[in-house]
Amino acid sequence: SAPIVLAVEPVFVSASGGTVVTVTLSKSARPGTLIKLSNFTAEPQEHIGNSSFTFTAPSGSEPTHMLISHNQGHSFVDTMIELQFLPDLVIYSVRPSVFFINDGGRNEDIEISGRKFEPHWRYYCIIVSNDEDV
Repeated sequence: SAPIVLAVEPVFVSASGGTVVTVTLSKSARPGTLIKLSNFTAEPQEHIGNSSFTFTAPSGSEPTHMLISHNQGHSFVDTMIELQFLPDLVIYSVRPSVFFINDGGRNEDIEISGRKFEPHWRYYCIIVSNDEDV
């Protein structure tokens, strides 16, 4: 039987394209494996171990189901996984540009300004220091 798609990461990709997506299968990918998103078809670019591979997502605007073929595109199966295309955010500034962490907690608010932020979405960020994630 053909391998089953166990995971796809990330499922939120850039609307302008270029996001590298990792697909994890239940067993090794067969020669002739193809991924299809709407009218775009991709071959695996890099195999990671026996059961994972990557492909580069195209540009897009509408959510699309990811289909997979294990027979060089003669037939495709819906993975039931949907990729969401998100606008690229443009960050103009982060204020303050330097801040300090006290006892593992944030001691002040951080303001991030830019464009293409959607008002009804909730955003999260990870701040990384040289030593560890904050």
